[in-house]
Amino acid sequence: MDQKTLPLSTNFGVIRHALPADGDGIVRMIAKLARHHGDRATVTVEALSEELFGMNGWVQILVAEMDAQLIGYAAICGVVQLQFIVRGMDMHHLFVDDEFRQRGVGKSLVE
Repeated sequence: MDQKTLPLSTNFGVIRHALPADGDGIVRMIAKLARHHGDRATVTVEALSEELFGMNGWVQILVAEMDAQLIGYAAICGVVQLQFIVRGMDMHHLFVDDEFRQRGVGKSLVE
Protein backbone atom coordinates (compact mmCIF):
# COMPACT_ATOMS: atom_id res chain seq x y z
CA MET A 1 0.00 0.00 0.00
CA ASP A 2 1.56 3.28 -1.09
CA GLN A 3 -0.92 5.66 0.52
CA LYS A 4 0.03 6.31 4.17
CA THR A 5 -2.49 8.89 5.38
CA LEU A 6 -6.06 8.43 6.56
CA PRO A 7 -8.58 8.02 5.20
CA LEU A 8 -6.90 5.18 3.33
CA SER A 9 -8.58 3.91 0.16
CA THR A 10 -8.50 0.12 -0.20
CA ASN A 11 -9.84 -2.49 -2.60
CA PHE A 12 -12.84 -3.08 -0.28
CA GLY A 13 -13.56 0.45 0.92
CA VAL A 14 -11.77 2.77 3.32
CA ILE A 15 -9.80 2.76 6.59
CA ARG A 16 -10.35 5.89 8.68
CA HIS A 17 -10.33 7.24 12.21
CA ALA A 18 -13.47 6.46 14.20
CA LEU A 19 -16.04 9.23 14.55
CA PRO A 20 -18.54 9.76 17.38
CA ALA A 21 -21.33 8.56 15.07
CA ASP A 22 -19.57 5.15 14.81
CA GLY A 23 -20.21 4.30 18.47
CA ASP A 24 -23.05 1.81 17.99
CA GLY A 25 -21.21 -0.08 15.26
CA ILE A 26 -17.96 -0.23 17.22
CA VAL A 27 -19.72 -1.43 20.38
CA ARG A 28 -21.44 -4.13 18.28
CA MET A 29 -18.08 -5.33 16.97
CA ILE A 30 -16.45 -5.20 20.42
CA ALA A 31 -19.27 -7.42 21.71
CA LYS A 32 -18.70 -9.91 18.86
CA LEU A 33 -14.98 -10.07 19.61
CA ALA A 34 -15.68 -10.53 23.33
CA ARG A 35 -18.09 -13.41 22.60
CA HIS A 36 -15.47 -15.04 20.41
CA HIS A 37 -13.16 -15.06 23.45
CA GLY A 38 -15.87 -16.31 25.80
CA ASP A 39 -16.38 -12.91 27.41
CA ARG A 40 -19.37 -10.62 27.74
CA ALA A 41 -18.69 -7.02 26.79
CA THR A 42 -20.04 -4.41 29.17
CA VAL A 43 -18.89 -1.37 27.20
CA THR A 44 -21.46 1.29 26.40
CA VAL A 45 -21.42 3.83 23.60
CA GLU A 46 -21.08 6.59 26.19
CA ALA A 47 -18.08 4.99 27.93
CA LEU A 48 -16.41 4.23 24.60
CA SER A 49 -16.95 7.81 23.42
CA GLU A 50 -15.29 9.12 26.57
CA GLU A 51 -12.23 6.92 25.99
CA LEU A 52 -12.01 7.93 22.34
CA PHE A 53 -13.07 11.56 22.28
CA GLY A 54 -13.16 12.74 25.91
CA MET A 55 -10.74 15.12 27.59
CA ASN A 56 -8.66 12.23 28.99
CA GLY A 57 -9.24 9.74 26.18
CA TRP A 58 -6.25 7.54 25.43
CA VAL A 59 -7.51 4.98 22.92
CA GLN A 60 -7.69 5.46 19.17
CA ILE A 61 -9.82 3.32 16.90
CA LEU A 62 -9.42 2.88 13.20
CA VAL A 63 -12.45 1.51 11.38
CA ALA A 64 -12.81 -0.36 8.12
CA GLU A 65 -15.85 0.77 6.17
CA MET A 66 -17.45 -0.64 3.04
CA ASP A 67 -20.52 0.95 1.43
CA ALA A 68 -21.13 3.07 4.57
CA GLN A 69 -21.08 -0.07 6.79
CA LEU A 70 -18.48 -0.69 9.50
CA ILE A 71 -16.91 -4.09 8.87
CA GLY A 72 -13.89 -4.07 11.18
CA TYR A 73 -11.78 -2.09 13.60
CA ALA A 74 -8.39 -1.85 15.27
CA ALA A 75 -8.00 -0.31 18.71
CA ILE A 76 -4.59 1.18 19.45
CA CYS A 77 -3.08 3.00 22.40
CA GLY A 78 0.23 4.70 23.01
CA VAL A 79 3.19 3.07 24.70
CA VAL A 80 6.59 4.42 25.64
CA GLN A 81 10.02 2.97 26.33
CA LEU A 82 11.26 5.56 28.81
CA GLN A 83 14.81 4.21 28.84
CA PHE A 84 15.08 5.25 25.18
CA ILE A 85 12.43 8.01 25.12
CA VAL A 86 10.77 6.15 22.25
CA ARG A 87 7.04 6.33 21.63
CA GLY A 88 5.04 3.63 19.90
CA MET A 89 1.58 2.22 19.47
CA ASP A 90 0.15 -1.05 20.79
CA MET A 91 -2.69 -2.73 18.94
CA HIS A 92 -5.12 -3.91 21.60
CA HIS A 93 -7.95 -5.22 19.39
CA LEU A 94 -8.22 -6.31 15.77
CA PHE A 95 -11.61 -7.40 14.47
CA VAL A 96 -13.20 -8.08 11.08
CA ASP A 97 -16.81 -9.24 10.68
CA ASP A 98 -16.98 -12.89 9.56
CA GLU A 99 -18.48 -12.19 6.15
CA PHE A 100 -15.69 -9.76 5.25
CA ARG A 101 -12.69 -11.90 6.20
CA GLN A 102 -10.13 -13.02 3.62
CA ARG A 103 -10.49 -9.71 1.74
CA GLY A 104 -7.48 -7.88 3.18
CA VAL A 105 -9.47 -5.89 5.75
CA GLY A 106 -7.41 -6.99 8.75
CA LYS A 107 -4.15 -6.50 6.87
CA SER A 108 -5.22 -3.00 5.86
CA LEU A 109 -6.10 -2.12 9.46
CA VAL A 110 -2.67 -3.31 10.62
CA GLU A 111 -0.83 -1.44 7.88
